[in-house]
Amino acid sequence: ALVVKSGVTIKNNNTTRIEVFGSLITEGVNSNDIVFTSFYDPLESYWFGISANPGSFIKISGATLKNGGKISSWGPLEKQAVLYLDTADTEIENSLFENNFKNAIIAVNSSPYIKNTEFKNQTKPSLDSRGIYYSNSRINLENVAFRNNELGIFADAASILGTIADVVFEGNISTSSVNLLP
Repeated sequence: ALVVKSGVTIKNNNTTRIEVFGSLITEGVNSNDIVFTSFYDPLESYWFGISANPGSFIKISGATLKNGGKISSWGPLEKQAVLYLDTADTEIENSLFENNFKNAIIAVNSSPYIKNTEFKNQTKPSLDSRGIYYSNSRINLENVAFRNNELGIFADAASILGTIADVVFEGNISTSSVNLLP
């Protein structure tokens, strides 16, 4: 397992993707205790992101994931997210996803449990950016805010609602993000 301790900042260049085939655990408390970002931050530049492969375990606690999700023309377009989950066991809490290209999270055949987390400013490219994109996944959100994104959440017809409590949508460009919730 790769364990990232509080106080660490990981800066990635614009062709870096962290591939997880085992476990990735961050041990922060507050959303800025651990930061994953672009090497060129604060300039507008994007790194590829983190990809959790089938059978992986991801626990993100007290971390900011920003300026990620951009794929070059030869990269896998389906992975355009700062955190791509493919049949991965995932827990996210006390974290921030900010200024990512296209999607903050893509969950495929996964049921991430997301708690006390904020998704904000996923707006590039316009008309095609989301806080979370669910594909054949279970939606579990508790005390989660979607602010100033192009779209807060998109879920395909194969995705189902799990635990939903205290979810806030504010300032998202597309109002259809709220259609997901009762």
